[in-house]
Amino acid sequence: MAGIAVVLSRDPAPDRDLSRSLRAMLTALAHRGSAGEGVWVSLDHRAGLGHRRPPGAQVVPEPISDAAGVVRVTFDGALTNAAELRAELAGLGCATRTDAELLAAAYCKWGKDCLHKLVGSFAFALYDSGSRQLFCARDRMGAKPLYWAASGGCLYVASEAKALAAAGAVMPSLDTEALTDYLVLQAMMGERTLFSGIFQVPPAGHLTVGPGLKPEVTRYWQLSFPVDFYRTETHFCREIQAVVQRAVAASVQADGRWGAMLSGGIDSSLVTCLGAQALHARGRELLVFSGAYREGQQFDETKYASLVVDKIGSEWLKVYPTAEEFVEAMPRIAYFMDTPSGGPGVFGQFRMAEFASGRVQRVLSGEGGDETFLGYARYLIGYLEECLRGAIEETAGQGEFAATLATIIPNLPLLKTYVPMLQYFWQEGMFASPAQRYFRLLDRTAGLEEIYKPEVLAGRDRVFEEFEGVFEGSDARSMINKMQYFDIRVNLPALLQVDDRTTAAWGLDGCAPLLDHRLVELMATVPPTIKFHGGQTKYLLRKAARELVPDPIVQRKDKMGFPLPLDQWLRGPAREFVCDTLLSETCQQRSIFLPGALEKLLSRERPFGRALWGALCLELWCRTFLDGERPI
Repeated sequence: MAGIAVVLSRDPAPDRDLSRSLRAMLTALAHRGSAGEGVWVSLDHRAGLGHRRPPGAQVVPEPISDAAGVVRVTFDGALTNAAELRAELAGLGCATRTDAELLAAAYCKWGKDCLHKLVGSFAFALYDSGSRQLFCARDRMGAKPLYWAASGGCLYVASEAKALAAAGAVMPSLDTEALTDYLVLQAMMGERTLFSGIFQVPPAGHLTVGPGLKPEVTRYWQLSFPVDFYRTETHFCREIQAVVQRAVAASVQADGRWGAMLSGGIDSSLVTCLGAQALHARGRELLVFSGAYREGQQFDETKYASLVVDKIGSEWLKVYPTAEEFVEAMPRIAYFMDTPSGGPGVFGQFRMAEFASGRVQRVLSGEGGDETFLGYARYLIGYLEECLRGAIEETAGQGEFAATLATIIPNLPLLKTYVPMLQYFWQEGMFASPAQRYFRLLDRTAGLEEIYKPEVLAGRDRVFEEFEGVFEGSDARSMINKMQYFDIRVNLPALLQVDDRTTAAWGLDGCAPLLDHRLVELMATVPPTIKFHGGQTKYLLRKAARELVPDPIVQRKDKMGFPLPLDQWLRGPAREFVCDTLLSETCQQRSIFLPGALEKLLSRERPFGRALWGALCLELWCRTFLDGERPI
């Protein structure tokens, strides 16, 4: 975890102007690196790079250069194949120590093709003084962030959108198309952000900017689905075990004290067990963190986490977030996130990161497991309709990409708590195109027409067109693979933004080994009838995790995530805060909400739903970035 800042000027600029812009961005990114900062400005005064470094990192006065001093690099993240890449470059006569030096040497040897050799979670900006070209990129899954904006003959790049606003690249204003994306999908598609004029470099994307300051964004990696029908289930399980073990072992090579965020689900449990094993082999310990709420058993799954702790023998610390902490934290979360959060789990992650900070420097998590191994109940809902279609049309079993209705019946009890979603899903559009059906599963606008002004939701058709372009944008032939592809392209990066911001807010370096792109590519080769056998979520991961994770965790089907008791808090300690925020004159006067709609929403006697959560996060974002109310 680090902070990146770049300024390019079309014409030579005074050194003080470039340095001033860089330091303004680095100040806004101070939480990403409290150990210090470094700034470099080119001799022709057309380019400047800066970085913030985290505690324990080597702080150098300037971003790293290559041996000839032609290339400068500012880098965020970690290359998990650094040892292999360093050995390869050493054989070519290049000596490197840090990942940034490694990247500079790799670029000098292979140019932009060096991206295909990198494994890990990273974002970087590289300036080539010889060609006066800026080259920036993000990792394939989007674990590390990178944003850009152009203004007044300059182009700016930074790790977070707020840093670009701090440098004066844009005056913060709301992008209405991005707002529609947020309301419909709770994620941004393409390069948009909620800030008008600020764009994100997409996951697996690179940004190239030459002397004319014309930005060019290209994808360097695309997930494909070359399904392998000749391998067996046993073969795939062995391969998954090997790739996951290598990914976890490579992730924990970095110095510093390691922790693990353990929920009690199979993803975080497997990563924690393997992380402890890899660290113990090197004589080091893993500190384990779990979170829960005291409002009831339905908000506490630490009984499963305890099984993992007993198995690995690590120290275990638990945090129990409170409603009072929620009230205090939410404005700060809005600031750190840069984007309204799609789900309430962000508060729990933020609080756990705060609790872990000061005790460890780096934390493992199981992020990416649901998308890679098909862990969402919505996959079963979409798959069920496909099986029904096949049974009715008598086409089930004719292809290699579909399952029969009979095979998934034993796993349908997983949907007991999803009956309301099923009722909505089957209200209309039965057996429409796969894109239309999955869009309906993801669409969050039901009931929002009672809250938001019509012009705010007017772009829903445009969102579907863009959605369909992504959904049908791969070589996937099966419904399950198309759903998985969309989630990895769009929904996963939105979740990873939460992971990045909540850890970076507290100076932690987050690491998610299940995001290793080689693991994702491996799962893309598995036939759907094997990886989603009988409609069982995480079927192959469960089989691969046997002997590695306690059996009750492998077998459990009641994974709850990190749900908040928000309906209880709304009736108690958090009510005044929520009402003061949403019923304020400032909020009522925005051109977003219908008059009186939020008051009606707050008066309903029903659990704290996504509509209220979405409105709260959006208003806090508006206060922070449009109204300039800084919570920190």
